[in-house]
Order: sequence, then C-alpha cells, then structure tokens
Amino acid sequence: MPTTASHGAPAAGERAFAPVTKTQRLRDLIADGDWPRALFLANTFRRLGPWRDTIRLAHECRVHPRFYRALGRDPDAQVAAGIAALKALYPPGQATRAVPNHQDAE
Repeated sequence: MPTTASHGAPAAGERAFAPVTKTQRLRDLIADGDWPRALFLANTFRRLGPWRDTIRLAHECRVHPRFYRALGRDPDAQVAAGIAALKALYPPGQATRAVPNHQDAE
C-alpha cells in the first residue's frame, strides 16, 4: 500500500482525489432520501439563509419529539417543513445554490 507524505500529498504512483465536501455529502444524502442524516448534517452548517431556523427546528424535533410535543409543536410537521427547506435550498440535479448572506435576507 502506498504511503502518503507527512504533508498529505499523494505518494508516487497514487492518484489524488478531491475531498468530498460537507455540501456534496448533504446533496448525496438528499438524493438518497436519507432525511435523518441530511437534517443532522445540515444542522451543522453555519449559513443556511432564511431556511436556518426551519432546518434546525426540524432536526431538533426529529431527535426530541416528546419534548416538542410537550411544547405544543407537531414534530412530524416540523420535520416535513425541514425536508421541504432542504429541497428548496439544494434542489436535486442542480448546482449548489448560493445562500444569501444575512444582509440580503433582511
């Protein structure tokens, strides 16, 4: 097995592969319909534009449904809204959509 140099470059004869970004992993999860993992990963993103709160609440409602029911929320509806937000933010088959910065959302 070829070894890599200490600075992370591929060893002689080894092909360099582009690293898979978090955005690409999210797109793959969305394409596979793996919504629990897609919501979990999207929840870690800092810039989600106007969909930020919807996606984060959907993840929290999926993880802690009893707590949100006790608060009078419908976890299933919140998760469905989060999935719709992910579909709007990362439409299948399209390049990554630019997320407006917070000044544009105001």
